[in-house]
Amino acid sequence: MKLFILYENEEWMLPIRAALHKLDIPYIDWHIDEITYIDYDTPPPQGVFWNRMSPSSHLRGRSNFAQKTSHILRWLELYDRQVINGYSSWQLEINKMQQYLALIDAGINVPRTISVFSPEEITNAAMKIGFPVIIKHNCGGRGEGVEKLDNAKELSHFVEQRRSQSPDGILLVQEYIASSEPYIIRVEMIGGSMVYAVKVSTELGYNLCPADSCASSLAQICPASGNMERFSILSGFQSHVLKRYQEFMQRNNIEIAGIEMVISRDGEIYTYDVNMNTNYNSQAEQNTGHNANETLALFLRSKLGDAHSLPDL
Repeated sequence: MKLFILYENEEWMLPIRAALHKLDIPYIDWHIDEITYIDYDTPPPQGVFWNRMSPSSHLRGRSNFAQKTSHILRWLELYDRQVINGYSSWQLEINKMQQYLALIDAGINVPRTISVFSPEEITNAAMKIGFPVIIKHNCGGRGEGVEKLDNAKELSHFVEQRRSQSPDGILLVQEYIASSEPYIIRVEMIGGSMVYAVKVSTELGYNLCPADSCASSLAQICPASGNMERFSILSGFQSHVLKRYQEFMQRNNIEIAGIEMVISRDGEIYTYDVNMNTNYNSQAEQNTGHNANETLALFLRSKLGDAHSLPDL
């Protein structure tokens, strides 16, 4: 039995490959570009399939990624293949509004959000919510298209420029949650358990991707970013919302995720993003005893029917 990894970003695969090799776990790279057709009368190969596709892949020249991945996942599930982060979770990954509705259905607090299908409606939505507002793509990734508008003048300029387009043409106008300090908390979950929580600074913008390659790209844009600790693991993090996260993931067949929250000035927790394609920051893990990629590899090995169980986290 082998693990098939469906992916498109080579850089994000490097650390997980290292962890899989270290534990001698068999796997097959299944790059999305190598799949040029699907014959639904032909069964997929035997194995366990891990969906590692990302909603940001359109930024890397793959404009048809969402539908193509959906077709592949439905084909796998048609033949009862075990899929980690399969079709139902993928639909939430590529549709943030559906993601928010699923979070609400699980009793999780989210910022007030309005879906906008026409640029002319952006102003009406912003006025309903009140400034400041966040504009974001319904299908997004790496903070692409996320903008904070503080007043009507900035909103008017945004609408005139129309500089932000989601791949599906849908924008979200969202309530801005002010926190007492400029950071969010990202909870890394594997197999229904929290691996750790990371405090992520928002002082350099909304690209909060924790991958080492993303950090390198940010350093090229802003050299000063290398002098600040953008990601730091929170030791012993506890919150009542963690049980809700577990229930949310179970309801939606999500097995691996990074869930992002912001704590308002009055102490209220708002969950605003779930990343089924999650990465881990090696700098934050240094000197903490954590290696999330190795924990992930152990989880994947357990899915292959190995007798080994996950360690205590």
